[in-house]
Amino acid sequence: MQVKFGFFKDVVLGFGLYNVDDFREAKILQWKVKVGDNIKEGDPLCEIETEKVTTDLEAYVAGKIISLDYEEGEPWNNGGVENTPVGELVIPALGVIEVEGDAAPGTEPETESESSPQDESPQGGAKGPAQELTSVRVTPLAREAAKELGVAIEDVLASLPTDVEELTAEHIKQFSEKTAIPGPESHQGIQAVPAARKLAKELGIDISQVKPAEGSMVCVRDVEAFAKQKSGKPEAPQDGLGAFESITELGMQSATARHMQEAWNRPHASPAVDFNPKPLFKLREELKEEFKLRHGLTLRVDHFFVAACAHLLAKPELRILNAYWHEEDGNAEIRLYNHANVGIAVGVSPEKTKTGFSGLVTPSVKRAETLHFVEIVRESERLIAAALEMKLKLQDLANLTFIVNNTGTPVEWEGKRFLGDEYPDPIIAPKTAAILAFGAPREAGYDSAKKLMNVKLRFDHRVVNGHEPKLFLRALQDLIENPQKILVLR
Repeated sequence: MQVKFGFFKDVVLGFGLYNVDDFREAKILQWKVKVGDNIKEGDPLCEIETEKVTTDLEAYVAGKIISLDYEEGEPWNNGGVENTPVGELVIPALGVIEVEGDAAPGTEPETESESSPQDESPQGGAKGPAQELTSVRVTPLAREAAKELGVAIEDVLASLPTDVEELTAEHIKQFSEKTAIPGPESHQGIQAVPAARKLAKELGIDISQVKPAEGSMVCVRDVEAFAKQKSGKPEAPQDGLGAFESITELGMQSATARHMQEAWNRPHASPAVDFNPKPLFKLREELKEEFKLRHGLTLRVDHFFVAACAHLLAKPELRILNAYWHEEDGNAEIRLYNHANVGIAVGVSPEKTKTGFSGLVTPSVKRAETLHFVEIVRESERLIAAALEMKLKLQDLANLTFIVNNTGTPVEWEGKRFLGDEYPDPIIAPKTAAILAFGAPREAGYDSAKKLMNVKLRFDHRVVNGHEPKLFLRALQDLIENPQKILVLR
C-alpha cells in the first residue's frame, strides 16, 4: 500500500492540532532521504523551516520512498487542498511511501484522484473510450501552477490523454499557453492568461504595460508585481531624510505580528500587584549550587513562577484563566483546558533571526500541573536551550494554554549591564485567556529589608471577570513570598 507523508506524527496521532496561523508556510531545507531508500518509523525525512522553528520531519510509517514531490529550498505551502487526515488543518503531501500491509492509523492511501468531467451518452448507455473516467494524481506543484495561471484543474484533466497517470506543473503550463487568447493589447507576441487579464481589469491596469517575468505569458503574479510597483512610493535618496531600508525576510516576526494584532483586538484588562521577591531570591541562592550538583540544571526565578502558576491554574475556582474564547459559525463558547501547558516567553538573539533583530518564541511545559518542581525545571531548561538555538520542535510550541513572561531580564549596552523592564505590559497569546508577566526588582525605599517586583496579569475580559484575576494574583503572591511551598507542589 502507498501512503502520502507530509504532516507531523505528534499532530496527527493524538498530540493535537498545531495552530494553523503559525504554520502557513514551511521551506524544505534539506532532504535526508532519496527515492528508493528504505526507512523505519521515526527516521528523519527532511529538515524544514517554519516561521517559528527549524525541525526534522520524521516518518510515521516504515517502508520505501516512492516519490519526493518538493525540491530543497522550495516553499511547502499549508492550508492546501489535498485530503489528509488532520482535521481542520490540511497540508499538501511531500511525497509517497510504499508500506507493507495496512497503513498506520490516521493515514490515507497515496493516490489522490481527480475525475475529469464527462458527458453522459444521450441514450444513457456506456461511455465510449474518450469518455472513460480517468484517475490522475495531481502533484502539489501542479496545484500551485494552476492557481498561479488561473487554470481550472478539471479543464486540464479533461484535455489529457487517457494514459497520463500524473498531472504536473508542465501540463498546467502547456494547457495555459494553448488556451490563452491574445487580446488587442497583445504586443510582440506576448499573451496573458485569462485570470491575469481579469485581475488587470479589476485593478485598472493596462495589461500591455505588464512584462512577463518568464517566457512570453503574462501571469497573475506579473500583474500583482506590476500593481505593487505602481502603487509603491519612490524611495528617497540614500542621503535624504526619508531614506529607509526594507526588511522583507521576516521569519518568526511574521507570526509574532499576526498574534499581537489578534490579541490587541480583544477586550482585555490587566491588574497588577507588587510582590516582595526577596525570600525567593534568598531561597534560589541557597539551592542553586546543590541543584546544579544534584540535577545538572540551572535554577531560575522563572521556574518558581511556572510551577506556582501551574498549581493555581489546576484549582477549580481558577480554571477559567486556563481557557479561551471560541467563535465559529456565529456561535460562541468558552473552552476550558484540561491541563495547564505553561508557556515560557524566550527572547531569541538577533544572530538567530532573519531580521537581524531580536525574536520571540513561547514553548510550553506540557501538563505542568502534574509535574514535580524538579521535572518542571528540567523541561523548562530543555525548552529554553532549544529556543535560544532555534531548535524547538513543533510540538514544543503546540497547545499553549497560559504564558509566564519575565520582562525583568537584564540587558547589556556598551559593556554596561542594566536591569530589564520594571513594569511589564504583556499581550495575550492566541487561544489563551491570560498571560502573567513579572518585572525587574526595585528598591522599596521605605523598607530596606524589602524589594518590590511588579507582577501583572493581563486577561481576556470576554472569558474572565475581575474576581479570579484578583484571587490568582494574591494566591501567587503568597507562594512567591513563601517559596519553600513551591518546592513541594504538584
